[in-house]
Amino acid sequence: MTIPALGYPSRTAAVVALRAEGLSTAQIAERLGIKRTVVNSLEWRASHPRSARRRGYAGPIISIPPQAVEQLRPHINRRRMSLVELATQIITRVAGAGLVDQVLDGNRKERKG
Repeated sequence: MTIPALGYPSRTAAVVALRAEGLSTAQIAERLGIKRTVVNSLEWRASHPRSARRRGYAGPIISIPPQAVEQLRPHINRRRMSLVELATQIITRVAGAGLVDQVLDGNRKERKG
């Protein structure tokens, strides 16, 4: 059974996201209201996808580098949303608008042969 936490689809997703933000095990445990051993267990589960899928994990887990989290923080705060919510909206809108190549390739234009 998946248990949503702090706006994340699961406690596992919350643990991974909070760790990516640089929080310690104790800080994560306190925020989620769980024991540190549970944080460690959830983190282990996240690094072993087969185990997570068997237990009904809600979706993929990604790791966002701490520097990127800091760059996103003003947008997170201004919109009063979680990192996961912001990242999901950005990814959904970029993919939906067909902008993945433009975002990844920047101003680089393909040269014809």
